[in-house]
Amino acid sequence: MIYTLIIGLIIILITSYVFMLEARKKAYILDLKKNITEKPYSRETNEYLFLEMNNYILSSTSSVNKTELYKLFSAKADKNKVGNDDYFIYYDIPTDKFIIRQDYRQKQIKKDIYDYNFIDGKIKYIYTYSRYD
Repeated sequence: MIYTLIIGLIIILITSYVFMLEARKKAYILDLKKNITEKPYSRETNEYLFLEMNNYILSSTSSVNKTELYKLFSAKADKNKVGNDDYFIYYDIPTDKFIIRQDYRQKQIKKDIYDYNFIDGKIKYIYTYSRYD
């Protein structure tokens, strides 16, 4: 009976020590991440930008095709971006692609390049690659 009690206390002490080590490890990792300036934009944020760009295109054009996109964005060059100054999507006329641009660490800029095609009168964005400038 006493041996069972002693073994139980040893197991409890070992488990609490392991949990304490895990908590210290997480606190250390979080402290390191404070110095990183990368902003964590999620997939939901990308989907929101895609939705807003689709709404803008559908409200500004009569039909959705490549020539209408080119006409829309070349006529209104100042209005070809949706989002804020740090994180936005825009249509790049020379490459004929949509680009999500965000500030990245150490004054770099991350650009996710998306190709597109038309499905059911809307634009379907297809991820191609990322580039860091």
